[in-house]
Amino acid sequence: YTIDREGKINLPELNLFLASGKTLEEVKKELIYLYEEYIFEPDINISIKRYRPVTIYISEEVKKPGLYTLDSSEENNPNENNPNDFPSLYKSLQIAEGFNNFANVSDIKIIRKNSINQGGGKIQTSINLMPLFNSGDQSKNLRLHDGDAIFVPKNKDIILDQILAANK
Repeated sequence: YTIDREGKINLPELNLFLASGKTLEEVKKELIYLYEEYIFEPDINISIKRYRPVTIYISEEVKKPGLYTLDSSEENNPNENNPNDFPSLYKSLQIAEGFNNFANVSDIKIIRKNSINQGGGKIQTSINLMPLFNSGDQSKNLRLHDGDAIFVPKNKDIILDQILAANK
């Protein structure tokens, strides 16, 4: 079964089931619970056949702020074990054509919708990209999710070290 654009699945017995905003495990648990009314010990397997593009918002001290749609790997069938197959913070900054001269790349904010299982709402984190630029530390290159908002704050002074590292 395929999830439609509104995040719903049309399933036998259940009709429309809302999958949007839930993890795979949350969907599986809920479907097992709902199908127990119709099936004795339901055995449900869920997997992702194809990832859809994610839409993100980038603003403040980047050359081209705005709303962007990012695809997964070329085949649109990324490898879960290879973070380079998914839209990432670094890729999004490349699409926004890099930073302005006053960008503070050591304090980039990412705001994300929290899953329903983890309380819903929004969560925020700050990322320092300098280790990525200086030593290739990929742990700072976060995988992006649909609806993420990225804010590159402004420094009051041009930070030459950051600009040189980012331009490498």
